[in-house]
Amino acid sequence: MKTISTLVLIFIYVSSISQLTIVNANINEYNISKSSLSQITISNMEFEGTVRIESQITSSSNEVLLKLISNPIVVKKGINNLNNHTLNFSQLIYSSSPQGSFIKNMHRLPSGGYNYCVSVIPVSGIEEGDELCQTIDASSDDQMYLVNPQDEEEIPTSTPILIWLHTEPFNLLSQGEFFRLTVAEISSSQKAAEAIVNNVPVYYANYVSKHQVQYPADATKLKPGKKYAWMVQKISNGNILASTDVWEFKMSENTNVSDHVYIDLKTKLDGSIYTVQDDRIYFKYDERYQSKTLNAKIYSDAREEIKVQSKNEQSAQVSSKTMGYNSYELDLKPYKLKKGYYTLEVLNEKHQKFMLKFYVD
Repeated sequence: MKTISTLVLIFIYVSSISQLTIVNANINEYNISKSSLSQITISNMEFEGTVRIESQITSSSNEVLLKLISNPIVVKKGINNLNNHTLNFSQLIYSSSPQGSFIKNMHRLPSGGYNYCVSVIPVSGIEEGDELCQTIDASSDDQMYLVNPQDEEEIPTSTPILIWLHTEPFNLLSQGEFFRLTVAEISSSQKAAEAIVNNVPVYYANYVSKHQVQYPADATKLKPGKKYAWMVQKISNGNILASTDVWEFKMSENTNVSDHVYIDLKTKLDGSIYTVQDDRIYFKYDERYQSKTLNAKIYSDAREEIKVQSKNEQSAQVSSKTMGYNSYELDLKPYKLKKGYYTLEVLNEKHQKFMLKFYVD
C-alpha cells in the first residue's frame, strides 16, 4: 500500500506540471519593436501543437499601451527559441495616450514603471497555455536638472523664479506620477543636501507642471542673509523615481531689496526663460555709460519685431537709473502680446546687446 500511495503522489505531481512553459521573454526598454519583442523561449514537455502569442505593455496605472498578437505558430516538443524570423506578429496596437504615442514614434519606453506580459494561448494539440509577467523600471534618458537660481548664487528678491528642466514632456507622466519642488532653509552647520532631507520645508509644491515656479508671496518669507536649499523630485505612487541635484541660494542681506524679480540680461541666451509678472518685465543689465533712453526691442519666436500697438502709451518705464547696475521695468501692455515665447533685446550706449528670453502666459 505504501508503494502504491507513493506512485499515486508521483503521478499527481507529474500531472500538475504544465505541458508548456514560457522560460524567458526578453524586453529592452530602449528598443520596443516587433523584432525585439519576438525574443521568447518556450519549453514544451509534451506533444507538438499550435499556439498564438499575445504580448502587452501596461503602465503603472494598468493602461494597455501596446499589444501584439501573433499568427498561429507550431511549438515542437522541447525548447523552442522564438525570434523575428520564426514569430510573426499580425497585429500591433498602440494606445492613443501620450505614452502610447511616444512608444510608437520613439520605439522606446518613457521613464517610469511598466508591466510586460507574454501569453501563450493554445490553438490545437496543446491543452494548457502559460503566461509570464515582469515589471520594468525604465530609466530611459530622461534627465532632470536645476537652472536658476544657480548653485550658491545670491539673489536680490524674496520671490525668486525657480527654474528647472527635464527632457521628457509633462504629458508622459502616468497616473500617480508627479513632480515635487522643495525649498528648505539651511542652518549654519548644514550642507544643502542635509537641509533638504532633515529640515521642514519653507515651501514645497506637488504636481508641478511647469519648468518655472515663482516662490509665492504668501509662503514662508525668505530671510535676508539666510541660505536655502532646493531641488525637484519625480514621485510615483509615493516613491521617489528621480531627483535633481540639491542646489543652494542665499537671500541678499540688502534690506531694501524689492519683491520684484529683476532678472539679469545676458549677452547670450543661456536657455533660461523669464515668466512675465503683471504685464511687466523687471530686468537689469550692466550699463557703464550714461544714457537718457532705453533702446529695447521685442521679437517673436519667428524673429519678427513686435511693435508698440498703442502710440499713446509709453513702451518702457525706467524704475531706477544710476551708473553701474540699472533696474528697469518694461511695460508690455502697449505691445498686446499673445501667449508664447519672445526675446527682449536691449542696446546700451556703445551698442552692446543684452538679451532675455521670456514667456507670456
